[in-house]
Amino acid sequence: WQLFAEGLPLVVQPVYRAAIGRYLLRLAQWQIDRLAQWGKPVLFFLDEPCLALLPSPGNQTNDGSIAVLHDLLAALRRPGVLLGVHTCAHLAQGSGLIAALCQARPDVISFDAYQGLEVFCTDPAAQDFLRAGGRVAFGLVPTWQRFDQLDPNTLFGRWLDAVTDIMPVHALARQTLMTATCGLGLLPAPAVASSFARHHQ
Repeated sequence: WQLFAEGLPLVVQPVYRAAIGRYLLRLAQWQIDRLAQWGKPVLFFLDEPCLALLPSPGNQTNDGSIAVLHDLLAALRRPGVLLGVHTCAHLAQGSGLIAALCQARPDVISFDAYQGLEVFCTDPAAQDFLRAGGRVAFGLVPTWQRFDQLDPNTLFGRWLDAVTDIMPVHALARQTLMTATCGLGLLPAPAVASSFARHHQ
């Protein structure tokens, strides 16, 4: 959305949108190849902060952008690689963002669950994604400088309340990662260590 030609964002112009998809594919393939050389499973995320800017569902720009993301993930899929999409956008009821993420068919959806947990878990598209075996990285641990006021048991209870009606909790737990919210890389090292300690509690 920050690249323009003739006064219009490239993402709304099919030819440029397709070119962006091809460019991102080459970058992603290079990164995955570099990570795969160590012989370990690869967890690869595409950072997608702009799907929330798409027009309403059914719009040509919306459908085209989701198709580019879907095709990008399909082209990257291979044994030993899990593909995720992360969004730092605000989740709002009825915005279509969650449905767009699910339509792209990643293996993992990552989002700021500290802000949007209940919105995500009550969305029918998210529920279908989980019931079909999709994995979710719940960004539930806030990226604060200090964690004096943060109770891991309260966070876990909140997650439990949000997911209980979707499917059996023990099954959903096998599809769940608990992560930090956006901005972890901007914190000083001691705060990052403290955040990771909260993930393991």
